[in-house]
Amino acid sequence: ASPARPAPIGPVPPTPVVEPVRDESVVLEGPADPDGLGDLLDVGWTYPSAPTSAAAMRRDVRGALSELDVDPDVLEDLLLAASEAMNNAVEHAQRPSRPEVRVRVQVGGGLVRISVRDFGTWRDRRPAMDRGRGALLMNAYGDVRLVSTAEGTTVTIERRLA
Repeated sequence: ASPARPAPIGPVPPTPVVEPVRDESVVLEGPADPDGLGDLLDVGWTYPSAPTSAAAMRRDVRGALSELDVDPDVLEDLLLAASEAMNNAVEHAQRPSRPEVRVRVQVGGGLVRISVRDFGTWRDRRPAMDRGRGALLMNAYGDVRLVSTAEGTTVTIERRLA
């Protein structure tokens, strides 16, 4: 008889870190809320840097924004843009110092901001990698800002709610 095979290990579910936002060491580095944007909502989660994390992130962001009665079309646009940012963080961050992606959602003053941060260095672009329209897609659904440092990359998507 052949030896028993170990059971396959499925994807590791994310362990959301929903902390009071004032604890920036958990959510994102930087000032707690410099522009007061998080007046209505300011939450964050940490996910494993894995392709399966995008679905969990969409579920969590949808749940948080749905509580604020965000217009369903705006919500879907934001989820699509955030999902693309998450996929890029998982795919492009090389040699991450931490194998995780942090997502932060802030709402206030009629504006929503979603930040997606990885802890790796992005690969240089090569023509073979340029298969998608991720940047175009994200920019179609919000104002996008990308900041890369030696510690990682943060993609921030902002959109007016009204």
